[in-house]
Amino acid sequence: MEDDILQDLNRELENVIHEGKEILDEARLTDRAQELKSDLELLIRKRPLESVLVGVATGFLLSKLVGGSK
Repeated sequence: MEDDILQDLNRELENVIHEGKEILDEARLTDRAQELKSDLELLIRKRPLESVLVGVATGFLLSKLVGGSK
């Protein structure tokens, strides 16, 4: 009886630890995404013309890849 209770508690503890790790990983990922967004905004502000040209070229290439040759 006590072994069953201990096993259940251990499983619950492992689940809580696993969920905690996932939450921390998501928080780190969110922080990293925010840093990348800030870096990208700064780069666009420093080089607006180049940024527009890269955006246009990327859009053109994506349209060719997705749209195929029509």
